[in-house]
Amino acid sequence: MPVIILAQSVLAVMSMVVAFAIFRRTILWPLTGFLVALSGHMLVNVLNEGYGITVPSITPLFSFLYGPLIYLFVSKLIYVEKDSLGWSVLLHFLPSILILPVRFFLPSFEQFGPFLALLSICVYFALSFRAIHRFHYVLHNTRSTDTDNLVWLRNLLLLMCIVGIFELARALLSSLSLQIPREVTYLLVNLSLLFFVCAIAIKAIQHIEFFEGISVQDAALSDSLQSQASATYAYTPNFDIAQALLDVKQAIEQQQLYLNSDVTLADVAKRVGYSPREVSIVINSQLQCNFSEFINSYRIDYACDLLTQDKLKENSVLEIMHRSGFNSKAAFYQAFKKRTGLTPNQYRKTIET
Repeated sequence: MPVIILAQSVLAVMSMVVAFAIFRRTILWPLTGFLVALSGHMLVNVLNEGYGITVPSITPLFSFLYGPLIYLFVSKLIYVEKDSLGWSVLLHFLPSILILPVRFFLPSFEQFGPFLALLSICVYFALSFRAIHRFHYVLHNTRSTDTDNLVWLRNLLLLMCIVGIFELARALLSSLSLQIPREVTYLLVNLSLLFFVCAIAIKAIQHIEFFEGISVQDAALSDSLQSQASATYAYTPNFDIAQALLDVKQAIEQQQLYLNSDVTLADVAKRVGYSPREVSIVINSQLQCNFSEFINSYRIDYACDLLTQDKLKENSVLEIMHRSGFNSKAAFYQAFKKRTGLTPNQYRKTIET
């Protein structure tokens, strides 16, 4: 038990320190709330189990806070309108508010309460994964860059799912009075949470400093594109989709808009005189690709031209990547391999031969 108490103490202190470090960043208030709840949860456990100090059992309150706070944190990272969530967020905390009176009037709650809390966390994690998936879809339809696609957040949430499995195993073993395996799982849970706290705080700060998120309008536009293209532009009978495609391609090629690493669907639409919705319809229905793939096809062709001209290797692959409009090495290599079937270095070797 001393090892577990030590791990919980370190986790409580670290969570509070990180919460204090980020509390001035109002965008991250759900993460701050999560860290404070986690710190309080661990502190109650340390006092009860480590020092024998009787503290009113409020751990169910903490357990029902984790899911909503993580989901709201994900939403805050995704959307540009950081305050667009409104007062409706309070509804997410209703179960945690009601849980305290319920447990006093329903003694049997102590038995099934932890499993309800775990179910709540699972539901909110599922909503978080769904929000990240939708974010990727919107990003690919409205942006040309993929520098921060929240893969890091998805991976951290997967880690927390594994932690949840450990916690479930710990609860089951505890009900069977198996003390040694319980200590092992408890220690693994606390160490995993400690890593999660540090990693998510660092990545979240980097994210809000270098990425704006998507707008509600972008999300609505992408949702509308999930319907059939013919149904989408049927209400504009005078819209010449073939001519629109020529106009879009002409603007992209002549003005080399693809070399701007931050070019968006709205930027292209403004240049050609169409609405973002119409430009997106043209690309999706006529070229069977999203906006990101469309722009990247031009960038890769441009990169291939640069590689072909640079027979003396005066420019590195990374320099060519940046000159072609890419900011992310991973995105560049992935797009290059998808279009040519080769990596940039392999393509360069084929030119030499």
